[in-house]
Amino acid sequence: MGTYAKEMYKELEKDPIGNGFLGYSDYSSNNASTQPHSLSIMYFKSIDHVHKWAHSSPAHRAAWEWWDAEQKAGRVDHLTIAHEIYGVEKGKWENIYVNAKPYDFAATSHAITDARGKKLWICPAMDASRSFRTSGQRLGNVRG
Repeated sequence: MGTYAKEMYKELEKDPIGNGFLGYSDYSSNNASTQPHSLSIMYFKSIDHVHKWAHSSPAHRAAWEWWDAEQKAGRVDHLTIAHEIYGVEKGKWENIYVNAKPYDFAATSHAITDARGKKLWICPAMDASRSFRTSGQRLGNVRG
């Protein structure tokens, strides 16, 4: 499965703007009490971008065909695929990182066009240590 994931990431990163792809994070654990597991979190600009990519991606199709064949042959009873999508309104989300290097969503970047028409890659993380001290201020509710 890891090989298929790497191919999907490569494909997404070839055209991150067109795919609405903001980045990803991978995690793994070998905790014997909970079973070994791997987790990938992928960030997209919109749910429409997720669906467009998933239904047109050769890498995603190859992974899905492998999974179907392995499942039919009974060879993947030790593997699970879980798929969750969350759509969040603009300005209605917040992630807080205290004393941490950027990871997860804070480690993503996406393209914007500035007032002069120049494309820039930006990270959604901001330093709120000196201003925007309350959740309400950070989310645009001045009363916060």
